[in-house]
Amino acid sequence: MAGKCGSRRGEVRVNRKERVRAAVLHRRPDACPWQVAFTVPAAEKLAAHTGDRDFRSKIGNHLALIDYLPGESWTEVKPS
Repeated sequence: MAGKCGSRRGEVRVNRKERVRAAVLHRRPDACPWQVAFTVPAAEKLAAHTGDRDFRSKIGNHLALIDYLPGESWTEVKPS
């Protein structure tokens, strides 16, 4: 069944990058890639509840989040 996620017999497990790539290319990954994000208040509550301020690193998200650092300059590139 194309487009579904989940292990199939004899399927080799892959890393997160390969899993996301397979999904983007409409191939069946061994597991569905996921991305869990939190609002600031929700993250603070979850950190307080778990007692772990670094809980995000343990979720296993498949996509990288890049924070904007103040002071960095961005240059807009116009199409040629």
